[in-house]
Amino acid sequence: MIKTSKEVILNASKEISLYQQGKLKPIKTRYKHFNENLIGGIYPGKIIVIAGIAQMGKTYFLNDIESDFFNEGLNPNANERVLLRCNWEMTVRDLLTNKLKSVLKVQLKDILFKQPTGDFGNKFRDVVRGEMDDKIYYNEEPTNALDWYNDTREFLAKFRKKQHILVTLDHLALVEGNVLKTSIDSLLGYANKLKKEFSNVSFVFISQLNRDIEYRTDIRFLAPIRSDLYASDAIYHIADIIVVKHIPFLLGHDKYMAIQTNDYKHLKKFMNNPTSTHSNFRTRNAIFYHYLKIRNAEDYMQRLHIDYLDENIEINDNYDKNITQLTVFD
Repeated sequence: MIKTSKEVILNASKEISLYQQGKLKPIKTRYKHFNENLIGGIYPGKIIVIAGIAQMGKTYFLNDIESDFFNEGLNPNANERVLLRCNWEMTVRDLLTNKLKSVLKVQLKDILFKQPTGDFGNKFRDVVRGEMDDKIYYNEEPTNALDWYNDTREFLAKFRKKQHILVTLDHLALVEGNVLKTSIDSLLGYANKLKKEFSNVSFVFISQLNRDIEYRTDIRFLAPIRSDLYASDAIYHIADIIVVKHIPFLLGHDKYMAIQTNDYKHLKKFMNNPTSTHSNFRTRNAIFYHYLKIRNAEDYMQRLHIDYLDENIEINDNYDKNITQLTVFD
């Protein structure tokens, strides 16, 4: 439908005015670098891709964003928001046990084989009740791009009056179709179409990287780049933000990247030789967040962020992902 410039610009200026007045606010997350690169948080109309190889904690990153979406401390008026989870990879049981593990700070065996009694039982039930939220919906069956579009469009139409709808998908490579690249491209194209039709929706997709990155040895080429995105060129063209979560230490690298120190002044504390003109980064207990694309970026030096943990923390399979701990699995 063709509209006049007066109509569309007037609507856009009214929306900007609501943000200026504080009546609308982007969705904040616990990740400062993520918020900053999104100019304050997640706005409706954004398509975000979280990428990485297996075992780097992409799903935990996504689950944190989903939890923060309803966190009243970060984002008041949670009743005005709705979440649709397209969890095509993990079962709901696995999602729930991971949530319990993260919140209760226990191991999986304690959740699966320990009777939830006393204080542990109360907290256990609180988490379960919190996940049975009428603002959260699930689409568990992988399908083709067109069926996903039709199902999602029907869902969005039902909640058109909500302030913000977040649709998440874990992960893109599970979309059905004869040619994976075509299927992923089509799904992303449909997401772009939906964000234009519904002004209150944003998307967060998980994507894989090609496995080539696992076999690189030259320190200059260890970091992920655009061509590492798996199967689809449309990811780079359509997404507003692409962030790769990467833990090079788990791939056997104790030094990472070859950089000019002045180009990364905000990360000097993580460098092996911060006083030199050239250096590299320490990797032990470090999580690297590479922003391969930031639409409307205001500071290109924020394309790399590092969470560096206490040297005494050992990296192993039993760590939860939270602000102070390291995840090595999805």
